[in-house]
Amino acid sequence: MECPACSKTLTALQAGSMTLDACTAGCGGVWFDEGELIKFDEQHEFPTHPILELAEKCKDTHIDHDERKKCPKCTDEPLVRQFFDVEHEIEIDQCWSCAGIWLDPGELNGVRAQFATYEDRASAVNLYVDTKLDDIQEALEKEVKAQVDRYNEQTESRMKSARFAFLKLLGVDDDPTDGL
Repeated sequence: MECPACSKTLTALQAGSMTLDACTAGCGGVWFDEGELIKFDEQHEFPTHPILELAEKCKDTHIDHDERKKCPKCTDEPLVRQFFDVEHEIEIDQCWSCAGIWLDPGELNGVRAQFATYEDRASAVNLYVDTKLDDIQEALEKEVKAQVDRYNEQTESRMKSARFAFLKLLGVDDDPTDGL
């Protein structure tokens, strides 16, 4: 497989009992097949020293995050740069076809530093979703109130016009309730 960041050949990198694809001769990035990153995303999980050593070795390598990367497995599929976390602190490159994830050197440290456990991550996601839903509900309530206010103004204006026309039809020129 070809490295999506620097086009070097990816090689096998052993981390615990897992074998990952890494750019050991180039930028130091690591490819995680679908479901593999979740086994490394918490500090108590698989040992990451081989990945961290590779990242340290390649720390001065420049990676252009604006350059479009292609999936090393699905060679015609682009990797999509997206946020890994709800706080928008960590970006990853993911293939939407095979669900693999490319991490540039050092990004695994950021992923692992976020949450101690899966439960902590789930709580943060739930809090984020609840906050966003509250924001959406508040915005909808404001919009509905504004629409109701506009409708009431239009209705009141139409009612005044209809009342005026009706009084004219009855031949009443003076509206005794004008001052009300």
